[in-house]
Amino acid sequence: MLTDSTPECVTCRAPIASPYCPQCGERRASDRHLSLFEFAEDALEAFTHFDGRLLRTLKSLALRPGELAVAWVRGSRVPYVSPLQLFLIANLVFFLCAGAIGNHVFDTPLRSQLGSGHARAFKREMLARKLHVATTDSLEFRRRATAFVPTYDTQSFTLSKSLVFVLIPPMALVVGLLEWRRRRFAAQHVVFAFNAFSAFLLLMVAIGAPMTGFLHWRATHGYSVPGNTDNFYSYPLVGAWAIWMALGFRRAYGDHLVMAAAKALVVAFSFLVALSYYRVLLFIATSYST
Repeated sequence: MLTDSTPECVTCRAPIASPYCPQCGERRASDRHLSLFEFAEDALEAFTHFDGRLLRTLKSLALRPGELAVAWVRGSRVPYVSPLQLFLIANLVFFLCAGAIGNHVFDTPLRSQLGSGHARAFKREMLARKLHVATTDSLEFRRRATAFVPTYDTQSFTLSKSLVFVLIPPMALVVGLLEWRRRRFAAQHVVFAFNAFSAFLLLMVAIGAPMTGFLHWRATHGYSVPGNTDNFYSYPLVGAWAIWMALGFRRAYGDHLVMAAAKALVVAFSFLVALSYYRVLLFIATSYST
C-alpha cells in the first residue's frame, strides 16, 4: 500500500513499496548494503545468470541447428544470449585457440597472401609500392617482403578479429535469396547467418584441436604430416558445417532434407567465394595500417 512515507525508486523516482521497483526493476535502496559481500553477491548472480543462458544457447546451437533462429522469431529471447553476443563469444574462443591449432583461415599470413589465392598479382604490386620496390620479381622485393612478414602477420591477426564480421552480411543475403519464396523477415536471415557463422567458428576449434594433436603425434613419431594444415582441416570442417546448415534450414525454414542440403552447399560455396574477397580486403587494410 502506498503512503506519503513510501520511498521513491532511486532510478526512476516511482513510488516503491516492494523489494523491487514495479516500473524499472531497480532494487529498493534501503535493502542495499554497501559492502564487499553485496558486491560479490551481485557479481555471482550476474555471472551465473549469463552462464546459464550461454550454456543453454550453446546446447541449442550444437544439438538443434536452426532452433535459435526459430526462438528469436517466436520472441523467446530471455533464455538465450543474443545472436551478436554468441558471435562475439565464438569469435573470441576461435582467435584464442587459432594460434595453438595453427589455423590461419581468417588472419592469412603474408606468405599465403602472396603465394596463391585471389588477386595475387594485385597484392604483389601493392606490396611492391609500399616497400618502394620497382618490380615484384627482383631479389630486393623478396628481401624486403621477408623482412616485412612479422610486422604484417601481427597486424593481420589483430585486424582479422573484427574484420571477420564483414562475412556475415553476404551470408545473410544468400540465405535470404534462397528463402525468398517463404516471405520471411530479413532479420530472420541475419539471425540465421550469425548462428551459422558462430557454429563455423566453434567447429573449427572442435575439429582443429584434436587434428592438431593427431598431427603432433604423427610428427613426434616420425610419420609424415601435410605441409598445409588448413587444407587438412577443410574437408571434415566443411562437411560438418554443411550438415549443420542442412539441419538448420530444415528446422528454421521447414525445407525438405534434399532441398536443405542443396541450400547448405550453396551457402558453403558462396562463403568460400566471400572468403577470397575478404582476404583481399584484409590485405589492403593491413597494408595501409602498417
